[in-house]
Amino acid sequence: MLGINATYRMRPGGRAAFLREVAACGLLEAVRQEQGCRRYDYFLPLDDPDSLLVVERWDSPEDQQRHLAQPHMALLAAAKARWVTETALETYSLLPQD
Repeated sequence: MLGINATYRMRPGGRAAFLREVAACGLLEAVRQEQGCRRYDYFLPLDDPDSLLVVERWDSPEDQQRHLAQPHMALLAAAKARWVTETALETYSLLPQD
């Protein structure tokens, strides 16, 4: 199983607008329905209003790569172009869950 933590650095004050765009297009639900997706959640650090943590879990690296090619990911890319200034990725292997 593959784990990914993506930290988005937002334009000052842009986190709420980014989250509204993502919610309006149904991105979270679409990703969670993808083959091999075990988790796709956003977390908001209370002490940093200009960052966002995305926690992902995938059955395999292949599932995660297929995810990147989904049509709804173009919507995410557009929202990120407007509101995100930097993305830091951390990937790690997880033991399979029963």
